[in-house]
Amino acid sequence: MKSEINISSLLSSERQNDQIKNQTGIDLEPFDNIIKLQDELNTLTNPTWKNDKQDWITAILVELGELIDSTPWKWWKNGEMDWANLEIELIDIFHFILSIHIEEDLISSSKMLIVTRELDEQNGKLQKRTDDNIKTIINHIRNQFLVALSMKQYMNMFILWLDLWHLSGKSINDLYLIYQMKYTLNIFRQNNGYKDGSYIKIWNGEEDNVVAQRLCLNIDFKDKDFIKILNKRLQTEYDTIEIEEKSLENFVEKDLKWNLFFKEVPTSNRKVMIEFAEEYLKYNLS
Repeated sequence: MKSEINISSLLSSERQNDQIKNQTGIDLEPFDNIIKLQDELNTLTNPTWKNDKQDWITAILVELGELIDSTPWKWWKNGEMDWANLEIELIDIFHFILSIHIEEDLISSSKMLIVTRELDEQNGKLQKRTDDNIKTIINHIRNQFLVALSMKQYMNMFILWLDLWHLSGKSINDLYLIYQMKYTLNIFRQNNGYKDGSYIKIWNGEEDNVVAQRLCLNIDFKDKDFIKILNKRLQTEYDTIEIEEKSLENFVEKDLKWNLFFKEVPTSNRKVMIEFAEEYLKYNLS
């Protein structure tokens, strides 16, 4: 049976990817690709990142808080589960965990975990999204994941991250797709003023993460031109934002009270919110 294959012995081979593909049908090339992309993204941010020992742990901790905020954990108010944002927060966390594994030379072990999870998927162990999963995700984070984080148990962090990914109902192929989407968006942000603050995150009433998720749905994650295709679509969409609306979005984004209020408004009502903000801005400046 596939699950009985000795993965570690295959991974010790110089031609590990070929042997694994021949014996299991699992293609590790997409995983190798995201390792390369992560290195490129980190280098763009900081050319000496491998030697500088970035504070990955704090970065992961912050993203975990945002991930939990995607769940209806507040007992004092009615909330809805935001699965789409939870996926994005998980991918953001994955960026940092993968960076640690590159930095600590743990990639062979990472591959073993990916292959094991893919075999689990082939054996029908992929989770479905349920309310129980939401509770399990929160418990998983505040117990096992935080312990692994505080103890700097890098391999265990990756195992626990994979657990969270599957509890969210996503597959390894989804990982490859959404990772490339977020990578492309991150590069797009940098090329459009993210660092100097001129970039706009809300596009015609939608957050850029949501737009990017929608635009990449019919692109094959194995397409060698995935990044080029999505980047072109992002640019086309970004160019449709009117100058007046950009200035309003900047206003809402930078003003703390308006920003917090805006986040509570359902996406379907955000156009009305922008019009309201425009009237407020005119009144405030008169």
